[in-house]
Amino acid sequence: MSGDGLLAISEIFGPTLQGEGPFTGRVAVFLRLGRCNLDCSWCDTPYTWDWKGKNGTVYDPAAELTRMTVREVTEQLRSLMPNPFTRVVVSGGEPMLQTTGLEALVAELRSLMVPNIDIETNGTRPPIESSVLGLDAINYVISPKLPSSGVEWNPAWFTTIGLYRDMAVFDCAALKFVIGGSDDLKAALAIMDETMWPEYATWFMPEGRTAAEVTANAPAVADAALHYDVNYSDRLHVRLWGDERGR
Repeated sequence: MSGDGLLAISEIFGPTLQGEGPFTGRVAVFLRLGRCNLDCSWCDTPYTWDWKGKNGTVYDPAAELTRMTVREVTEQLRSLMPNPFTRVVVSGGEPMLQTTGLEALVAELRSLMVPNIDIETNGTRPPIESSVLGLDAINYVISPKLPSSGVEWNPAWFTTIGLYRDMAVFDCAALKFVIGGSDDLKAALAIMDETMWPEYATWFMPEGRTAAEVTANAPAVADAALHYDVNYSDRLHVRLWGDERGR
């Protein structure tokens, strides 16, 4: 597969610590892709997509995004890795808007023996279908958008999220819900029920863009995680570095 395909890049940084979800605390390098198909009100990376100022600031795509080949991206990621087994996290924006380049990137990284490649997605696009990647080539961390995001739920997304369910059995897919209140909790439980998603592959995480907001929301979310027998995720990067970019 060619390494010359293009990706729209917001930023590449690391090494750092994964701050949330099933791999919290793991050393990782991050590839943040540009563009998104949603417009969450609490988005902490609006500079990847908000060209109209919905979140309060108008960002310029010409200044924020860079076109890079898969080979260039791979070389930069590897230059940041403390060792060949460092985790690569692909975030956004919404990475699954760039699946052709993503497939080539994952194939390139796996050929170089990078074992852990996570793609963080909102679950509105299906997983990558590939004739060259194994079923365990990617760890998908799916974060469906709940009422506090301000995004109207599309019932078709139940079906899309369900396409990832079988991967959860092999620890290659997880749901990560950002919980900001009781309406979010109800919506998360409805998604789990409708998609028959297993509790062991589910994480509840408190909404918050500051350490104070995370702290305020954490007890109720932790109690809900215990009550519904799912996992709890904090927001480690927010506690350590706030909303600082590149961390």
